[in-house]
Amino acid sequence: MPNQKGASYHTIKNYKICMNQFLDFAKDYLGIKLRDFDFNDTTIELVESFLEYGENEYHWSAQTRNLKLAAIRSFYKYSANHDITLIDIYLKLMTIPIKSVTKGTVIDFFSEKELELLLNQPNQSNIKDRRNLAMMITLYDTGARIQELLNIRIKDISLESSPHIAIYGKGKKMRIVPIMDKTVKHLKRYLDDYDLNSDDYVFLHFIMENEQK
Repeated sequence: MPNQKGASYHTIKNYKICMNQFLDFAKDYLGIKLRDFDFNDTTIELVESFLEYGENEYHWSAQTRNLKLAAIRSFYKYSANHDITLIDIYLKLMTIPIKSVTKGTVIDFFSEKELELLLNQPNQSNIKDRRNLAMMITLYDTGARIQELLNIRIKDISLESSPHIAIYGKGKKMRIVPIMDKTVKHLKRYLDDYDLNSDDYVFLHFIMENEQK
């Protein structure tokens, strides 16, 4: 998972938990010891019973149930790629339907006036407010998650020709995001307030302030 799929530590941990849960359920459901469990013991009935047990016993949401099924399928797909005799088991697991997930409340986009009102809140004569505005505009322009924003280093941004930011997401996957001239302007003004090196986090002082509280 880390080498071929670039999976994050969090994803690997969740897959491991799922497979441990599945194997614990399987040995009890089949009335056998774990060492006696075999690939051929994996049936549609077994997996569906495991998913139903999780929903009833642990109150898994439809989304969690689907993630558990995806983890099991992923393991058996990997196994089938290494042993073609297991492909029939994997194909049978693929017939188990994904449960539909109830969509939450639809969130509308900001109107131009609402966005303008929001961005006018920081006081530009205040150094912390200049930082806050730079963060807000960068988030809006790049669509980055807050943790992705905090992970940006000075060396990840280019404010000259073809301005862009290299953003690292889950599993340290990088994407290059072009940024608008307005974003460049505010980032330059913000960075002028600090003496940061290439390897420093752009918003390092923001992290340090939170740690000190």
